[in-house]
Amino acid sequence: MGHTMKRVNSRQVFGTRSRGLSNFRASPFARLVCTLVMTTFVCDTSGFVRPGRAPSLKQHSRSRPPESVLGATDVEKLELTEHSPSMQPSKTASKDNLLRVFSSRPAELSEILGGTGRSRALWENVKNGFYFTEENTLPYYQDKHHLRLSARSVSSLLELTGGNPLPPQRVVSETVAPCGTVKLLVEMEDGMQVETVLIPNAEREKEKGTTTLCVSSQVGCARGCIFCATGKMGLVRNLRADEILAQVFFAQRRIRESSKEATPLPPLMNCVFMGMGEPLNNPKEVLKAVEVLTDRLAFALGPRHVTVSTVGPSPASVRGLREFRCGLAWSLHSAVEETRRQLVPTSTHSAVELRDAFLEVIGDPERPQVLRSCLIEATLLEGLNDDDRHADAMLELLKPFPKEVKVNLLPYNDIGVEGLARSPPENVAAFARRLQEGGRLCFVRTPRGDDDSCACGQLATASSRKKREAEPAHAS
Repeated sequence: MGHTMKRVNSRQVFGTRSRGLSNFRASPFARLVCTLVMTTFVCDTSGFVRPGRAPSLKQHSRSRPPESVLGATDVEKLELTEHSPSMQPSKTASKDNLLRVFSSRPAELSEILGGTGRSRALWENVKNGFYFTEENTLPYYQDKHHLRLSARSVSSLLELTGGNPLPPQRVVSETVAPCGTVKLLVEMEDGMQVETVLIPNAEREKEKGTTTLCVSSQVGCARGCIFCATGKMGLVRNLRADEILAQVFFAQRRIRESSKEATPLPPLMNCVFMGMGEPLNNPKEVLKAVEVLTDRLAFALGPRHVTVSTVGPSPASVRGLREFRCGLAWSLHSAVEETRRQLVPTSTHSAVELRDAFLEVIGDPERPQVLRSCLIEATLLEGLNDDDRHADAMLELLKPFPKEVKVNLLPYNDIGVEGLARSPPENVAAFARRLQEGGRLCFVRTPRGDDDSCACGQLATASSRKKREAEPAHAS
């Protein structure tokens, strides 16, 4: 704590000699002295502090050490426990200090809420699309009374989160494509909006199928890919981890509510960071979101079922993926340098430099074996990157990768850019065949939701316009 600390005995505490405790043990004062003699105190120039941890819920009535002994963070923690045994926040807590439920890991919540049971009960709600103020109505939950939040816990959580009984984010609108793909427009506290897409797939598991969720990591994007609607928005701002995870929460709610529909959505199995934004331009928040997604006591998705996709802003940012315990995807688009820079105008590093960085990440001996792979993605555009020359260049670039690294060929989804067109099916088939003959596994993604602008590359919102309208006008 920055203070010199030493052990003291009862004589040093009272500044006098002991008179022989046996002469007055019967008095209350004597019993107090005996207790002090048997207890070790930590002393500094500011006062006395009990050794060990901060006061517990049962100790909240005891005198607390002066703030000069504690750091600011410690003072806040003491206020949370002292003022109420049910974790009330400081009365002066700012909006930035409010509890963000969706991005709070169970271990953190256990400390804040005063027990793992409360934390588990809260996350049992959230991962099923119920906010903590809502009653969990799932049938299997009804008999699990130990997983229910008490009224006092709910009241305390309300104070910790700012008093709003609803999530700080909300779903503004929903679009359902003929194929069953669902696009949600999610609005943040500041009015900024992102799109998130639920893609049902009944073919993988014939009995019930699965749903893949495509989440956004930014409002807009700075990478400027010419075939992507988000790139045309420009970057508005990064999303916080809780704003990313709010999309997962609303997806789980939508899946749960669809059980009453004629064609319900299958359970959520996969989450891919392939929506709006470049994840590696917002690595801190994306990493935190991935950790909560894969926490077995939170959203509980398997690491192999969460994928972060990136164009690779720089080799350094790619190497930062070592910390990400999830699947990885590289949006390469073209191994011919001139073409790649045409498709992704903000590219400043060669494909070879980025490839070597990816090789370092997936080859890290500390990385779990099941995650030592990478998906290579390429959006094929007619006459730009769909011929044999581009296929051969990709085979050459990918030679150092292990055979488990597959190529995913994506159809271009029209965003109204003149001169850009989806590669014809015969060109796509020839490209895939050439890769496979060269020893590289390859598959072609089936377009989903492109008729209703729900597909890859078609996500965009009016948030860029809102930002421009909110900015003060500058004199010319």
